[in-house]
This record gives sequence, structure tokens and C-alpha cells, in this order.
Amino acid sequence: MSIINDVIDDGNGHRDSELRLDLVLTDREVIQELSRRREPSDRDSYAQAALKVGVLAIRQASGVIDTQAIQEEGRRLIETMRENDTGTQLVSRLCQY
Repeated sequence: MSIINDVIDDGNGHRDSELRLDLVLTDREVIQELSRRREPSDRDSYAQAALKVGVLAIRQASGVIDTQAIQEEGRRLIETMRENDTGTQLVSRLCQY
């Protein structure tokens, strides 16, 4: 995995970071789910949403963040999946729980 960290300055003294990851995925389920998204932008959006939910879940497990933030990101991920036809069945299954 290689990491490139670019710092972005908006000209007003605010600096936002952008972190670019070049990952080699080996988890079969992750690969299958990401492969369902044919458009690179759809795949990137889905991966970013899934990564955000995962990071928030790990933080929550460590006691760093509250459940409401995880629920909000989970809702965003589900909405992203609803926008993509390949996610419709998975969303239906998730909503049953």
C-alpha cells in the first residue's frame, strides 16, 4: 500500500488534507462488492462511504465517538447503495435487521 498525502490550502489560511491510498485488496467479499460498481466514480464513492462507516465503528468500539455519528454514516451508505441498482437487494436485507 502506498500513501500520498497532499495538503490543500484554500487561500484563506485554511488547510485541508487529502489522503490518497493505493490499496491491494485481498478480502473476497470486499472485492466482489466493489466490483459490482462499474463506474470508477461510483466505486470510489462506495468505498469512501464504507471506509467512513468502518472507521466510525472502530472509533465507537474504542469509545471515541457516539452511536449517532455511526448511524448517520450508515444512513448515508444505505442511501448511496439505493442510488445504485446493484445495492438494492443488499439494502433490503440490511433494513430487515
